Amino acid sequence: MQPHVAENLRFRRDRHLSARGAGPLPGRPLPPWPAALTDTGEEFAPPRGRGVRRLSADGKHGRCPACGRSGLLRLGTLVQHKVAGGVCPGTGQQPRDAAPASWLPVRRGPSPHGLRHGHQTWLDDLGVQEMLKSERMGHEIPGMAGVYGHVMPEWRDRLRAQLQELWEASLRERARLSPRSAVGLVDKLLAPHRAPRPQSGPILAPLTASRRARLESPDGKDPA
Repeated sequence: MQPHVAENLRFRRDRHLSARGAGPLPGRPLPPWPAALTDTGEEFAPPRGRGVRRLSADGKHGRCPACGRSGLLRLGTLVQHKVAGGVCPGTGQQPRDAAPASWLPVRRGPSPHGLRHGHQTWLDDLGVQEMLKSERMGHEIPGMAGVYGHVMPEWRDRLRAQLQELWEASLRERARLSPRSAVGLVDKLLAPHRAPRPQSGPILAPLTASRRARLESPDGKDPA
């Protein structure tokens, strides 16, 4: 909210309260949020349109060496494209060789919203109470059940333990497919599930008292 808009709203509110014989409400309007800035200090401009290719590189698109985004190719060079300051200096140049990384989807079709469907299915399979399930999903139960029903803290503790168990089981299943991952965070999570590496080199026998005496003897013989 802009400062002049906030001041205008507060003036109208105070005048309305004064007319009713009441004083102004406590507090003051919050200042507006500062403008979002990019790494170069310029004001951030949100993207427009139906979507912009970012990192893909194929026969028709290539990554710009200047801005790093993917653009159309014409005769092997990047067509003119714009950045925040105007025309990108990478226009007309050769694209980069390829995208830095590419992961194929594990399953085609799921979306970020689809994770809510999977989580709801997990809750149903665990037999979670309707009140806790609705609280977890951000829903409200209509009617008397929503008015008189409440969530007990023990329910949340039990659900937290059940979800933790499912999470650890999913990590074990992932480790069975491959104990390592190219994604650093996933590889760190898989570390406890990797088998210990075998020790390299000869295995030394334990140092007994008689062997220690021979090692400490000048002639290397058993003093006894």
